[in-house]
Amino acid sequence: MSGKYRFVAALIFPILCLAGFVLWNVWVATQGQKLTLPIRGFDPRDLLAGHYLAYRIEFGFEALCTGSKNQHEKKTYICFAPKKILGARPKAAECRKYLKGVCKNGRFETGLDRFYIPQKHARKLEQAVVNKRGEVILSLDGIGGAAITDLLIDGLSWEKWVSVKD
Repeated sequence: MSGKYRFVAALIFPILCLAGFVLWNVWVATQGQKLTLPIRGFDPRDLLAGHYLAYRIEFGFEALCTGSKNQHEKKTYICFAPKKILGARPKAAECRKYLKGVCKNGRFETGLDRFYIPQKHARKLEQAVVNKRGEVILSLDGIGGAAITDLLIDGLSWEKWVSVKD
């Protein structure tokens, strides 16, 4: 292979990878199974980090990650229908709506704990989340991953909610 073709291949490969990543995320957001879960602000001093609203998702499992404080990370799957906690990826017949995460220091971490918001509306949205009025809509990809598709305040999309409040 000549140097010219290597250069073209080296240039095109990362572009194709990035395009594949973007297309996968768009597919998950539009075609995934939707799930709405409440959120709670967890550190009022640092709830707003830059243009990201930080929160914890309330998954609805009381015994989730108990006994995992100060231990190594433990891969965990939570099944939403039927509700149960699993230590291994569930088979399709036993669970169709599930999310993969890691139990670390007593918390179930999924990487879904931030939502981008414009600075203009940051304080209003931050206060609503602190007052336990927020929810997120997750789109599950069917293999344990998810994407956040919207932030809801009082049942309204955050964009509609701030326009009503203005």
